[in-house]
Amino acid sequence: MTAVPSFFNFKYEQKNHLPNHSTRAPTEDWIKFRDSNLESELNEYQYFVTFWMEKYDSRDKLLIVMYEDLIDYDEGPIAATKIADFLGQTDGVEPIGREYIPCVWHAIVKYKEVVVSKSGIESENKERKLVPSSPDSLREGPTERPYNSQQLELLKNLVEGLIEQFHNDEEFVAIMSTYLETISSTVALD
Repeated sequence: MTAVPSFFNFKYEQKNHLPNHSTRAPTEDWIKFRDSNLESELNEYQYFVTFWMEKYDSRDKLLIVMYEDLIDYDEGPIAATKIADFLGQTDGVEPIGREYIPCVWHAIVKYKEVVVSKSGIESENKERKLVPSSPDSLREGPTERPYNSQQLELLKNLVEGLIEQFHNDEEFVAIMSTYLETISSTVALD
């Protein structure tokens, strides 16, 4: 539900010479893009997921992290810890201490929040403390990205097909089932 609109916003920013992760395109532009590109974008998404799910013989060589968990206040630091633990299994990779992960996660993912100084003055934290040259990740603009009933059916069929294809992977099925619930509860705007 969000991957294709996010990609479209990225393309819109590039086309209009805007900073990455700064702007959501106007809804009218989204609808034009969606109507002419959704099927091909969903095919690319299916290829991407299938490629990574089939790439390794052993599931312990693949970590799946749900994007929505990664940016969630409660789940984000847990997801970041899973990533650090996973990467730490590789020779030569030494992740930071687990006690620092929530702080690093917040500095990278939630850096654009209002910060209250010790003196009580509020200011918007617009720079990443760890990587100052990184682009903003909180876009401004319309958040609604409507789909019509036919497009929602395409999304539903894609997710159901992936669940069927990788039904033996409980973690994958749980994540895709969450997406399926979102699709099923979305009201079509025909």
